[in-house]
Amino acid sequence: LPTEPQFEENPEFEYVSHSTIEHQYPFISDKRSRDGVFNLPEVVQFLKAEKFSDVVAIRMPEDACYGDFMVIATAKSNNHISQASKILHELFKMKRASSDPFPSFEGLKEHSEWIAVDLGNIILHMFAKAKCRQRYDLESLWGIGPEFDEKTQGLDASETQADSSMGLTQADWESIIAEVAAERTSTRGQARKTNQ
Repeated sequence: LPTEPQFEENPEFEYVSHSTIEHQYPFISDKRSRDGVFNLPEVVQFLKAEKFSDVVAIRMPEDACYGDFMVIATAKSNNHISQASKILHELFKMKRASSDPFPSFEGLKEHSEWIAVDLGNIILHMFAKAKCRQRYDLESLWGIGPEFDEKTQGLDASETQADSSMGLTQADWESIIAEVAAERTSTRGQARKTNQ
């Protein structure tokens, strides 16, 4: 199928010279990687070079229909995210194949504290403040799964503290209750048979 032409100019970003970028980021190849425009080490090294903190990479589940990895990082400010996004966009333009669509920087126009970027094989989340990152806690949601994430399960802090003091989760308690109920039912059934 013929692809729709991609335009080089994006009014959302200012012009940045390619030669400047190549010298600042020698760890980024000028060629597209095998799995996507960027590979995971390039994105992580870019974020570290741009002074992002707490960079975390999570392998996405195989049944997820987007990205192989999710990368989460904390910036120093909204301006920090904006500048890094401009550079990332220019690097993407330099490396991409004609069939690679340009990434959308969700939240950038709104000057949001959270910018999400779909780079194809990598989903990048950049937070302007650690507080915002903690509020959404993507590491727990995607790292351990929603079935174990307290926020998605609706557990409040008192339930969590009480259960964790015993080392048991809500799921553990439910399992124990089900086992006890099943054992009582089978014991009662056996007692009735012996009484008959």
